[in-house]
Amino acid sequence: MAPLANILDPKLLAACIHCGLCTSSCPTYAEVGDENDGPRGRIQLMRLVSEERRQLSDRMRRHLERCLDCRACETACPSGVRYGQLIEPFRLAAGRTTTASSGVTTSFAKSSSCGCFLTPSGSPRLMGPVRLLQRTGIYGALEQLGLFRLVPGRWGRMLPLLPPPAKPGPKLPWFVRP
Repeated sequence: MAPLANILDPKLLAACIHCGLCTSSCPTYAEVGDENDGPRGRIQLMRLVSEERRQLSDRMRRHLERCLDCRACETACPSGVRYGQLIEPFRLAAGRTTTASSGVTTSFAKSSSCGCFLTPSGSPRLMGPVRLLQRTGIYGALEQLGLFRLVPGRWGRMLPLLPPPAKPGPKLPWFVRP
């Protein structure tokens, strides 16, 4: 039996009637315009893999990873599909199969990216050096030289998305009256 087979409740998968009302509320589908990047397309991909009609490919994984988990599709769905109960266990199982099949430990990847963003002190530690490079102009020079293309993987895709540093606003008082 494949590791991703039968991980999803068939009743949850069958709840989707493929009406398409969810697509207008999905930010990824609105931006990309690909049916596979919408909720009903992702549900179909999960169904194909869960029912062992297809193997999870890198292309399918990319469509599933693009979901922002905003669950706007749940409020737009007339059938009451609980999309979060489909995508979350599927992503977890897909992540376990990737790590198990590749034999590569992802502890560095988890600690270097997720650890920085999931803790309150992590983001400033990560962004401090980047903001310093931006303020000094080195960041812009590196960007103009095209050196960010040499950064591999997720970090390379994230660098061009960084906004310019914002000027700090006025300091709020310790207590603000209601």
